[in-house]
Amino acid sequence: MRCLFGKSRLSRSSRIGLIAVLLLSSGPRGDDAWGQIQQAPPYQPPTAGPGSGRPPFGQEPDISQDPMVRHAQEEAARKRNIERQNKLLADSNRIVQLANELSAGVETGGKDPPPPAMSRKAEEIEKLARSVKELMKSE
Repeated sequence: MRCLFGKSRLSRSSRIGLIAVLLLSSGPRGDDAWGQIQQAPPYQPPTAGPGSGRPPFGQEPDISQDPMVRHAQEEAARKRNIERQNKLLADSNRIVQLANELSAGVETGGKDPPPPAMSRKAEEIEKLARSVKELMKSE
């Protein structure tokens, strides 16, 4: 662009920017720059059904139909139950042992205050009793 006196007031980058703005602001012509209208296809959400391989949202897949999977799940549950029972038995035996030691210590102690070892045994008995209670609640 030239001013009235014939000198250019705009730099080269400003002229390119002005031309780009003019071209972009010319408005829509009904088609894009390449002469074709390009539209994105409408969104199709994935279908969940018997043929899609996925269960509907919020539902678990029915894996109990497979006898091998069901057997493996039952076997794992059985092993967990046996481990839980063994831990209950071990903790219960430890509680009985500590209770016997504590009662023997109290009987022999007489009027003296109980030593710190006895209070530690009582705390361990409480801790094991809570653990046994929680194990009995689970599963």
